[in-house]
Amino acid sequence: MVNAGHDVDIVYATDATSPRSDDIDKRSYAVAGAEHLGLSAESLHYLGFTEMRFDEVPLLEMNRRFEELDLDPDVILTNSKHDVNQDHDKVFESALVVGRSIEKQVGLLTCEIISSAEWNDVPFDPNFYVDISDTIDQKVAAMNEIKPEIREWPHPRSPEGIRVKAKQRGMEVGYQYAETYHVIRWFDFD
Repeated sequence: MVNAGHDVDIVYATDATSPRSDDIDKRSYAVAGAEHLGLSAESLHYLGFTEMRFDEVPLLEMNRRFEELDLDPDVILTNSKHDVNQDHDKVFESALVVGRSIEKQVGLLTCEIISSAEWNDVPFDPNFYVDISDTIDQKVAAMNEIKPEIREWPHPRSPEGIRVKAKQRGMEVGYQYAETYHVIRWFDFD
């Protein structure tokens, strides 16, 4: 989307710390990853919730914090409600509310989060594919910057795992590499 000239913002619902380790602040990793995608630190936003504790957050509070960012999106890409990560379920619910099309049309798509989508009993059901053959190296380089999330092969979040998933999705539609999405709501944007 950056390469196509769109304004892109990334919203992390967390406070960017990890409850698994007190000394990990993911903001520097997120900034380094975003730079590989052509984004600056100003494109990143944090809602401040504690990772793995979203079940304690009222949906109304999460919606309010999203809306306070005043981003006015045309399209929201979010995680699937079927991810194994319970925090992702809450973010999906909030995206449905924040992106509701009342005063303007807002497209809503879910994306396939590797190591969350495939570990649930409901498989990710893509209905929209994007050719990333020219940007797969950029995607892997960006993900490699988020060091607390990268694992060794055969983990899905290993560099090889990222490529294997993209190759699998590309094979499904005749691309070398693809990312997949599930369209919840789409409009003909001018």
